[in-house]
Amino acid sequence: AKLIFYYSSHGLPDEKTKSPVIIPVDVAANNVEYGIQLFDAYHSLIEHPSRQVTVFLDACFSGGGRNHGLLSKKGIKVKVNKNVILGNMVVFSSSSAEETSSVFGASRHGYFTYFLLKKLKETGGKVDYDELGDYLINSVNQEPALNGIIQTPEVNFSQKVADDWKKWELK
Repeated sequence: AKLIFYYSSHGLPDEKTKSPVIIPVDVAANNVEYGIQLFDAYHSLIEHPSRQVTVFLDACFSGGGRNHGLLSKKGIKVKVNKNVILGNMVVFSSSSAEETSSVFGASRHGYFTYFLLKKLKETGGKVDYDELGDYLINSVNQEPALNGIIQTPEVNFSQKVADDWKKWELK
């Protein structure tokens, strides 16, 4: 099977472990221990055999929320360890390192989600991952820059699929 995991919300750094944590809507920023460790989410996604695992992650782990509602207490910044991407996994993330993932005006989507949905609509899902990655990186990097925002999406993948992931398609 092909497995697709899409997450759009907040992420925060765990102050103790300095690991990235995804924060579902029912978890308060001051209770990060009730969030989901990104490593645990990735591990669960590859627990059972699959042909390909695709993660779309419209969240940042800088400690700042889209509306600055979440702020880490000590300003901890987390650089996601790309070595935790295992199995047949490719991760498209909305921002790099210490950047914040921003909202695209009236669309009420993050820039990443907006351009992801736009490309999927235009292509009917028949787009290879190389083209999708290039499109997301270029579009999401350019559009927020018009408002003085730096946001650089990334595509990361496990070593197991290093030679193949670019040819994958969603459909």
